[in-house]
Amino acid sequence: MMRSDPAEVAGRHLAAGRVTEAKAIFENLLRAEPTHVRALCGLGTIALRGGEVSRALELIGHAVAIAPTDGMTVGNLGVVYLAQNKLIEAEDCFRRALDLEPSQPELHANFASTLLARGDRETALKAQRRAVDLASDSAAQRFNLGNVLVAVGRSAEGAEAYESALEIEPNHVGALNNLSILHKKAGRLDAAQALLDEAQLHDPMNPELMANHADILLQRGHCDQALEIMRRAAGQAPGNPALQLSLGTMLMELGRLTEAGQELANATRKAPESPDIALALGRLLRRQNQLDAAQAAADRAVNLSVKPGAAGVLATELLLMRGRYEAAWDKLDALASLSPLPIAEPDLSASVDLSGMEIRLIAIDAATSVFATRFVPALAARGAVLTVICPPVLARLFTSIPGVDRAVPSPDLHLAELGEDGVPTLLLDALPRRLRVTPDHPATTLPSFAIELGAVETAQDPSLRRIGLWWEGPGPRSGLLEALAGVPGVQIVSLQTSPLRDGARELLTGLGIADRGEAITDFLDLATALQEVDVLVTPDGPVAHLAGSLGVETWVLVDCNGSWYWPNGSQPSPWYPNSRAFRQSVDGTWTAALEALRAALAAAPAAPDAAPTPSGDPA
Repeated sequence: MMRSDPAEVAGRHLAAGRVTEAKAIFENLLRAEPTHVRALCGLGTIALRGGEVSRALELIGHAVAIAPTDGMTVGNLGVVYLAQNKLIEAEDCFRRALDLEPSQPELHANFASTLLARGDRETALKAQRRAVDLASDSAAQRFNLGNVLVAVGRSAEGAEAYESALEIEPNHVGALNNLSILHKKAGRLDAAQALLDEAQLHDPMNPELMANHADILLQRGHCDQALEIMRRAAGQAPGNPALQLSLGTMLMELGRLTEAGQELANATRKAPESPDIALALGRLLRRQNQLDAAQAAADRAVNLSVKPGAAGVLATELLLMRGRYEAAWDKLDALASLSPLPIAEPDLSASVDLSGMEIRLIAIDAATSVFATRFVPALAARGAVLTVICPPVLARLFTSIPGVDRAVPSPDLHLAELGEDGVPTLLLDALPRRLRVTPDHPATTLPSFAIELGAVETAQDPSLRRIGLWWEGPGPRSGLLEALAGVPGVQIVSLQTSPLRDGARELLTGLGIADRGEAITDFLDLATALQEVDVLVTPDGPVAHLAGSLGVETWVLVDCNGSWYWPNGSQPSPWYPNSRAFRQSVDGTWTAALEALRAALAAAPAAPDAAPTPSGDPA
């Protein structure tokens, strides 16, 4: 009877997750033969899974020194470099390994992961498809293909790849879990939970499954239970910085910022080169209003990332919040160069003559587009002929922008199609960056729109101060309605449009709040209605920008991750002088902001057109 190779037995134990058994066999082999390459690699893999990256590098590096022409051993070293985010070194290892053993699907798969991390999506996908071709009956490689497809934004194809892996291996825990995550992201929580339950039947103590379960519970509002399970998941793999990152992120979302900071600090010590951890730390510090420290963390995340993405956006927003506009626009230029748009962008340099030049301005995001409208007249003043293409809900309003020749409503905007005719085209979002604007340059005058108003609807009692209310956005929603009800000396007028208004109609009636939203069909109707109020109360979002651009006194509820338009503290925005910010507490509660808002309303002066109160005795 042939004896099994102990290294193969240990490898099977390791593949099945029986780390203790695998480690014991590998250690015995190494004691008997200190240069046993497979034992060194096996123990290095175990060290890497436990978060001991330096130990893994030592063991596997020693194995490569012993067997430099063994492709799989060289590939193992690449895996360690990949875990350290040393992508150039990892890619070099995998290229060498594939030169030595081009038919190994695992090497192609790891090469794909490295290319993906370096931002080379197309080559990564080709490498993973090659791994599938070499192992067409491998559930693991189809699972890996699903991961790459999801990472490049092709989630539907990724789901198909996971399902094909499950056809080969119905109990493939990774495919079940990742398919569950796709359902969770799409809001299909029941389907996500069903797949996760199936995965946990086969591997109940898997920490990644536990983390997914915790996230689903959090989405369902079971915060305490979610946090308990996420803590358990991180405890199951104390050396795994990704799980500590997940725990820190959840604590941050729950407003437990001190604990979140501790977890993120621990994760940073274990994976100091992780851009995701640096990004999370930057977000935490921003929320704590430690803007300089947040900037340092965000810049570090950018430097660690091949493609900055979210890290670059955070770093730019922090520069804007700190008033460092020129540096912010430079950083945005760098980000834009990484993903150039399929349009012919015009040169807006001051030395360029724009006389008679047709320029299309494209509005996509309502908030940033409304903000940018104040800078459009500066282009018209240089002779440009301006057309705005925008969603229909903005078209009538944008026709009133001074200097705009016409506004074209378009429900579906396809930049690639617009770029085919070569007409100079620019996103409205990009206009502040391209003009290098500051609060004082170019000189702008509010309102940003030339609107012809009809008769103004008067309040029932002219002595009441008219308070317009919009509650959709990152704010307390119905809590805002309840907080404002019954404030003396004011009349609350809801401007909210359906369907949100329809769901709260009974609440509006019960709280004595007038409903004006039924007559509002687009942003021009809303702009007209805003002329009828003395103050608008709204969360940060498009309506706040619209009211501010009209010069209406605007009181903005700003969440703890508030955008750069609204500075910290109670001072007005430099972009909207008639504004005032009421900030969410760093722990995520709105109580203090709503109390301050209610007190400010109660202390506000009477309506401007109110008659003076008679004094003395009547004649």
